[in-house]
Amino acid sequence: MLYGTGLGAIAGAADEQPPGARRTAVSVEVVIAGRTVTPDYAGRSPNFAGLDQINFTVPALIEPDCYAVLGVRANGRLSNVVSVPVTRAGSNCPHTLGLSEPALQRIDSGGTVRVAQALMERQSSPSGGSEGAGIGFAQMDANVLEDYSGHPADDPYTAMWEPGRCVAVVEDLNKTISTWPRLSRAVFFDAGPSVLLSGPSFSTDLRRTPGSSYETNLASGTGAGSVLRAGTWTYSRTGGMDIGPFQLSVELTAALMWTNRQEVVDTKQPLRIDWTGGGGDPVRIVASASVQDSSGVRLGTVACTAMGSDETITIPAQMLAVLPAARRGGITITQAATKNGFSVPVTGGAALDGAQFRIVSQTSGSIQVQ
Repeated sequence: MLYGTGLGAIAGAADEQPPGARRTAVSVEVVIAGRTVTPDYAGRSPNFAGLDQINFTVPALIEPDCYAVLGVRANGRLSNVVSVPVTRAGSNCPHTLGLSEPALQRIDSGGTVRVAQALMERQSSPSGGSEGAGIGFAQMDANVLEDYSGHPADDPYTAMWEPGRCVAVVEDLNKTISTWPRLSRAVFFDAGPSVLLSGPSFSTDLRRTPGSSYETNLASGTGAGSVLRAGTWTYSRTGGMDIGPFQLSVELTAALMWTNRQEVVDTKQPLRIDWTGGGGDPVRIVASASVQDSSGVRLGTVACTAMGSDETITIPAQMLAVLPAARRGGITITQAATKNGFSVPVTGGAALDGAQFRIVSQTSGSIQVQ
């Protein structure tokens, strides 16, 4: 069940009184993890004045996820976007930080967990590139944890990561903007003055921002070469006030590179996009362009998912039709891979509840839509 406002007027009842079950006249659809669902009921909440209620069934084909993205479209207008946990009966939702059942129960009851997240990020475009790395150790409650777990999208239509599938969407940029109020903040742990990052091409110290994480910008600007090369990279430290000695290693694949860049896209023809790098994790290919008319600003987007090892995808012409002609736009190829299964000791002999490597690689460029 979803509750909200904005489904329009109802007939035969006053809104200052509980109206009973009365459906709204507007067209309503629920979108969860990129799948569109026709609700079983969309109208006034029977027992509450002025409140709308939507009842729907989660499709069985939705993959279990602690943060499945969900939104409602009423007469074509998208609501704010939220996330909901989806799981099979008798099992827990798979958390991106690898949290155990006791840890999930703790945050559900208002408690906190202790987690670590290491990030390696590489971006490239014709105008330049950037690379960076960092690691942080913190205590978080459920509100902060979702933010740091990497919320997958701000539009549920493009939130699906199903290899071989494309989704074409025209978004209303005058829609409600999702906001994530900071109800609480992470409490960061001290692992010493710096953390050593070492790999096949170089080693460097990641310095701590006071009260925050350890991070550094490794390369940026026009002509910036790749520093985070393929191979084994290790974060290590002898320990600090809160975190004991540790050594964490991750295998980094070659960075994504868009190999058949094109500046003009003909929406009447299929669009082939080739790339190298990325290994076997999924990649997201997004082509978009916007237009402003009397109704406001609209953004046409085609989002496709493939495996990095595919190294090519062809977007059908009928999908590209959502891109407004004679407009500037862009294409991005992104891979956001996560690796779990490592532990870090906390002073006193305990271990963190969850940990994750998040590896982001992106290559992009501008296009002219015809």
